[in-house]
Amino acid sequence: MSTIVDTDKIDLITRTSNGDVKLIMVEVRPWENVSLLEIQEKFHTYLDFIEGGHLVRQYPDAQGARLIIRLDTVETPPTEMSIFFDVVQREWLSPAGIGFELGKFIID
Repeated sequence: MSTIVDTDKIDLITRTSNGDVKLIMVEVRPWENVSLLEIQEKFHTYLDFIEGGHLVRQYPDAQGARLIIRLDTVETPPTEMSIFFDVVQREWLSPAGIGFELGKFIID
C-alpha cells in the first residue's frame, strides 16, 4: 500500500455498504515527519484522479456515487494540519461535491 509520501499514487479505493466510494490516504509517520507540501500534493493527486475522469474510467460503478476522500492517520494531526484540512474541505472538496473524513489507522 502507498502512503502520503507517494504523492503521485492513490493509496486505496473502497466502496461502502451504502454505495459511497472512499478514496483513502494513509499516513503512518509521526506528524513531525510529514510536510504540508506532501499533503497538499497528495490532495491534488486525488482531485486530479476524480476530476480528470480516471476514477470512473477505472471503476465505472463509481459513476454517480457519493465520493469521500478519507485520511487515515496513526496520530491525531497537529492544529496547523487540522486547519489545512478544514480549508481543503471548504475550498476544494465541498465545491466539487466530495466529502472528507479523518480517521484513525490502527497498526497491530
